[in-house]
Amino acid sequence: MTTGFTSVVFEFDKFLTLNYKNLLKDAVSIFKHHEHVQDYFHDVLTYTRQRIERSGFTGTDFYKYVWASLNGKALTVKRIEKQKRVDFHHSIPLVAEDENDYIKHIVLELEAALQLDQEINDDNVQYHEDLQYHTKMVFQFVDSRYSPAQASVFKEYFLEPKCTYKKIAKRTGLSITYCQQAITPIRKDLKQNYVKWLKRTQKAKPKRNKLKKNKPKV
Repeated sequence: MTTGFTSVVFEFDKFLTLNYKNLLKDAVSIFKHHEHVQDYFHDVLTYTRQRIERSGFTGTDFYKYVWASLNGKALTVKRIEKQKRVDFHHSIPLVAEDENDYIKHIVLELEAALQLDQEINDDNVQYHEDLQYHTKMVFQFVDSRYSPAQASVFKEYFLEPKCTYKKIAKRTGLSITYCQQAITPIRKDLKQNYVKWLKRTQKAKPKRNKLKKNKPKV
């Protein structure tokens, strides 16, 4: 299929070729070794590629885009499996002589439902924490490599990717041309260098917890 986003699709295919194994490992972790994890993984890759073919890609990181899609798919699978268990529960007839077994089954179903709700909540919390963390680190990356004016323009764009250059110019007080020329190289820089920069930054971070353990008690 040929679209106006052919070059973006090509970049996405190239990204998948280079990162397939790492993404599969992420999928196994996200789906918690589900028996159909590879099927779900390929469903997500197919869906994200088709979406890029139709609408292009306004983000700055293919990896973050696929990772978020995997998490969304995992939550959907959990909800479907939960509903199947509920449907199974309602399909069991209540027989007087088996009432004790039936009650035990109800208790197990309730415990499973509560556990699933907790897991879904934990996944949502983790997902939003990861987004907040990477937003913070992206801003640090941009601040360390570009002028305050360029960084300000990009932050406006990053927080609202569909915002027009005209709106960004109005918010920042800079020209539309300047905004466009500032955003384009930063997007390219992020795609090429953000992950490497992040790994270096994390390695250089001091391990404060170990220092606290060695602190003498008063």
